[in-house]
Amino acid sequence: MAHRIREAMREKGLLRPLAGVVEADETYLHPRRRRGSRAWPERAPEEIAMGIRSKPRRKGPYAGKAVALGMQERGGLSRTAKAPKAPARTLQPVIRQGVDTAATRMITDQCR
Repeated sequence: MAHRIREAMREKGLLRPLAGVVEADETYLHPRRRRGSRAWPERAPEEIAMGIRSKPRRKGPYAGKAVALGMQERGGLSRTAKAPKAPARTLQPVIRQGVDTAATRMITDQCR
């Protein structure tokens, strides 16, 4: 059923690139934690103190999370895309693929 809804919503033919005033922003998506699972068992601190278990390395807050990029024309179409990472050098090719760079004014948060 969902594929029929998407087909009905999609424009016929190829998607035209976004133009005019386009806003773009990225966000991080992460899987939800299962209910009842624990990151650390109760004995883990004791096992670390005895030397049985090594202390886990801390990862950054964005490690292991997927990056989603959203682009929207003001008063028009919107597009979403998955990006491998969030630095500008990896997001720019994704943005250029869906936006007409000659006829567009980009608005971003300029965070990265």
